[in-house]
Amino acid sequence: MYLYGPKMIEREVLPYKNRLSGHIEQYISAVIDNPKVRYDEFSKLSAVADLVFPKNILEFSAEGRMLEYFYSHALIHRADLLDMTKTGQSAVIGTTWDMMNLKSLQYDAVLSIVPIHHATDTEKMSYLKGAFRVLRPGGVLAFAEVEEGSPVHAFLDGFVNQYSRAGHIGAYLKASFTQKMCSAGFEDVTTVLKPVVWHFLNEEDMCAFMIKLFALDSPPQNTLLHVLQTQLGLSQDIHGIHLNWPLRYFRGVVPC
Repeated sequence: MYLYGPKMIEREVLPYKNRLSGHIEQYISAVIDNPKVRYDEFSKLSAVADLVFPKNILEFSAEGRMLEYFYSHALIHRADLLDMTKTGQSAVIGTTWDMMNLKSLQYDAVLSIVPIHHATDTEKMSYLKGAFRVLRPGGVLAFAEVEEGSPVHAFLDGFVNQYSRAGHIGAYLKASFTQKMCSAGFEDVTTVLKPVVWHFLNEEDMCAFMIKLFALDSPPQNTLLHVLQTQLGLSQDIHGIHLNWPLRYFRGVVPC
């Protein structure tokens, strides 16, 4: 049995398409149907991006229309490695890590939530260089990722990997990833580890969401609750239950 803890077994990263292609419909549905759950994640992304009246934004990978809550007056394009037409997200552009089919100098910002932990080192650099190319001078790349060695890392590559049909092995980021961003051409590069909370009304809603989002093969609810409490941390108040989901946020600017 895989041990849930800080000592992670090194294994080759599970490719993005292998991880999500079998359940992308339910993944997107979970996000769209429960917008309050991950609102804090996107709110902090917006704060880190610190955009001033953006007109054109690219989200890659697609996360189900959460950005509209923060950029209602911007034109938001979405791109993904997977075909999203079956999910009802017909406007999502199919692309590759390097985004070569997207026009250069097109966007004021490229925004992403956990886009590259299923990418190899080469694919991560392709993502950075692709974002740099499609951004206008002064454009901002801002994204959040799971931090290597974090409780979220342990949960994904431990519990989710054990109970999900597709498995889950990622290649997560450290603060030193800022060096890669600089080498791709970005300036004013910053990073910060932020506390993030996922919000739920009750335990039943939380377990149902986690099972749907991660395509878990019906783990016992008491087992799932125990892991969420002991590995990630739960708190409760009059508004519901809150699950800790800390992420590391990155920001870089294309030189003018």
